[in-house]
Amino acid sequence: MEITVQELSLLDRAQYRIIDIRKETELAYGLIPEAVCIPADQIEGNPEIDFSKKLIICCSRGENSLKVAQKLTDMGYDAVSLAGGYTAWLLFHVREEQKSEVSKKAEQSIRKKFRKSIWSKFTKAINQYELIKEGDSIAVCISGGGKRFHADGKAVSGIKAAQ
Repeated sequence: MEITVQELSLLDRAQYRIIDIRKETELAYGLIPEAVCIPADQIEGNPEIDFSKKLIICCSRGENSLKVAQKLTDMGYDAVSLAGGYTAWLLFHVREEQKSEVSKKAEQSIRKKFRKSIWSKFTKAINQYELIKEGDSIAVCISGGGKRFHADGKAVSGIKAAQ
């Protein structure tokens, strides 16, 4: 009867519709992109809702949405509550953004620290011996100190990217 934010992130957006049932004052804290904001008592028969899709019901913390999802399920619709509600959705996306920032900072730090001693020799060999051809995909793994950083399929500074 519930779906986690992680499970939701794995679904194809075309398969579901998020219905935010929070009050106007709660909506001021933010909205889930592409969610439609409809009070719980106005969902049934609402023309803004494609009832052929899975309905993801969202409230602030996942409590009220559970009741609404149960009612819609009893009526024959494919409906689930977003576990933890908007708060869980927001926390998930903030953490994902932080992970991305940490990765970017680590990559910048590695480039700065090792560019001259390793990168310049490496990129010179790549360019001189034409080891990367048009259409090639590359994966670079820099490992040290128990941590690994991957740059998969991206043009790395100093290496001629295949166009």
